Amino acid sequence: MRRLLVLMSVAAALASGARHERVIRKDLPDAQARKVVVVHRYGGITAAGSDEPGGSIVARVLVTAATAKAARDFAEQIDVSIEAGGDSTVAATVYPSGAVPDRSLSYEVNLDLVLPARAELDARNSFGDVHIEGLSRGSYVSNRYGFVEVERCRNVEIENRYGDVRLLDVEGPAQVDNEFGSVVLRRTRGRVNVENRYGRVDADGSNGDVHIANRFGSVLARHGQGRLAIANRYGRVAAWVDDPQLNALNLASELGRIELNVLTGLPVSVGGTARSGEIRTALPLRVVADSARQTVAGRIGRGGPAILLDGLMSDFLIVPESGPAGDSVQP
Repeated sequence: MRRLLVLMSVAAALASGARHERVIRKDLPDAQARKVVVVHRYGGITAAGSDEPGGSIVARVLVTAATAKAARDFAEQIDVSIEAGGDSTVAATVYPSGAVPDRSLSYEVNLDLVLPARAELDARNSFGDVHIEGLSRGSYVSNRYGFVEVERCRNVEIENRYGDVRLLDVEGPAQVDNEFGSVVLRRTRGRVNVENRYGRVDADGSNGDVHIANRFGSVLARHGQGRLAIANRYGRVAAWVDDPQLNALNLASELGRIELNVLTGLPVSVGGTARSGEIRTALPLRVVADSARQTVAGRIGRGGPAILLDGLMSDFLIVPESGPAGDSVQP
């Protein structure tokens, strides 16, 4: 019985493991004058802009192993290398090479960067999340198996797989290429291009020239000033029009559905064709049907945005809306 209890205690210890934490702190030389490149995997990256001219990086290492010594020894072999050359400073996470496979061993490293707000960031990550805030010069993110959030930044380019992408208060050109996750745009301003697959796109309060191409997911958008174009396949498109400073709205759907919500009293012009689809409207617009297609056309008031709808095997629903419903688009 005693032997059994000992074996059970050992098994429990192995199952829970021993944890060791280590913190690595390093400076990033000339971060303001250089591009900062971060190469990382097995953990998250957080980068925040600062008014200070210098930059720093803090790596928080967490290792779990069968024994405290094994966890500590492995953690001590993890490092962050800093190399400056040309116009770039490269920070890379270094893990032990040639380690013996051990099922009881697990580890992660989370990086926290503080950079001058005018620094340019190139973050490349796998198996972790990325959060960037307050960088005005430009940010590029390549990530896999985690979400990406960019807040209060300018000039952003994101490539992400297997996670969500969120842009919050982003200005200037923005490019998002995402797969197997959703994309959220909140109060973006400028030229924005989104290409997404296998997830929903939710755009609210955007201004500028925005183009959204999506597949296998819905697109919901409420746009302000500028132009909005949405092309979707195999999913629903829903747009809310309540700003007279919207210049143009183009909605295209294939094998899906288009729902257009227009603020009551807002002047608009509407035209569209649904091939192998049905058009229903509660607005004073003219719908003409033949055997192969239906068309819709008409003008309400003078001026206002021009709305163009195009559908293939997609139905249209055009309805009035009494007013904006809060700060987000509707589900």
